[in-house]
Amino acid sequence: MGGVFLQTLIVTILLCLFVCCLPCICIGFREFSENLRNNAKLTESITGGLVKTHYDPNTFTNMKECAICMGEFDEDSEVTPLPCNIQHYFHNECVTSWMKEQTKCPLCREEIDMNKLDEFSKECDEKYGFK
Repeated sequence: MGGVFLQTLIVTILLCLFVCCLPCICIGFREFSENLRNNAKLTESITGGLVKTHYDPNTFTNMKECAICMGEFDEDSEVTPLPCNIQHYFHNECVTSWMKEQTKCPLCREEIDMNKLDEFSKECDEKYGFK
């Protein structure tokens, strides 16, 4: 008799906890999903705003190879410098893939945001003639 009462009590407590906590769990899941969608949109905006140009050894003097894939740059390479430092440049495909995972420079770890990209794009166009 005591065992049945204990089982019933445990089931009742668990059921009450489930009913009381379910709305909070649903709200938390919805907020998490919205954050994922917003981050995906931001990442897409950032990767779309990256400056792209052909590798010029006279302009890009700091590195001879991409710090992400370790592949060497050649004159056919399309590179993307980042706004944290124009000498932080990478193969376009490599840095685009990188930015989909995290929006920080692979070298200095500075956060890359749309404001920095917009300013940098204008600066690159004015100073170096590439967008």
